[in-house]
Amino acid sequence: MRSKMVLVFVAVFFLASPVFAAPLVYNLDTSFAGTTPQGTTPWLVATFNQYRANEVDVTLTATGLVGSEFVSAWYFNYSGASPITVTQNGGSLPATVSVGSNAYEAVLGGKSDGKFDVLVQFPVSGPDVFTSGLTEYFAIRGSAIKESMFSALSSGGTSPDGFTAACVQSIGTTGGSGLVTDTPIATPDPLSVWLLGSGLLGLGTIRKRFGK
Repeated sequence: MRSKMVLVFVAVFFLASPVFAAPLVYNLDTSFAGTTPQGTTPWLVATFNQYRANEVDVTLTATGLVGSEFVSAWYFNYSGASPITVTQNGGSLPATVSVGSNAYEAVLGGKSDGKFDVLVQFPVSGPDVFTSGLTEYFAIRGSAIKESMFSALSSGGTSPDGFTAACVQSIGTTGGSGLVTDTPIATPDPLSVWLLGSGLLGLGTIRKRFGK
């Protein structure tokens, strides 16, 4: 009887635990305006992940920039109804975050990837530029938000609209600037898979034990 109660507790614990979706990963590997970065794609990677309710963690990484190339601005979208706040919670660079519905257009040389809802700006000079190998971390908070709310396309672009975009500067010998955009790839979240699998396993064990 005691073992049955333990199994019931374990199953209820896992089934009651929130199971979040797989992370949303954007590989910024397409140049749509200005100068194309010279490194290997993806030049940049943005990952949206949810480990707790009402909060989405964002990781921005410069994976394929080379030489003096750096990120000056990063754009993404939000489709939820609740207001959100964005705070920097890791990394070494100062950043300015602005939020507004369709308020920020990723445009260069007359070509636009559309208007976005969130803009993250980084320094454009000095030792704190966002260059290759660096990663910055942000927390987005809002009532009932989910990472799927950051999979909305931009609107009104002259180029194909994107889920996210970034401006890369100091490219090549001429020091040119370019706008890059994404290819979305969802990857399995080990924690979500483990929670779901453990809950189902516990439930199956209880049914088997009580069935005897």
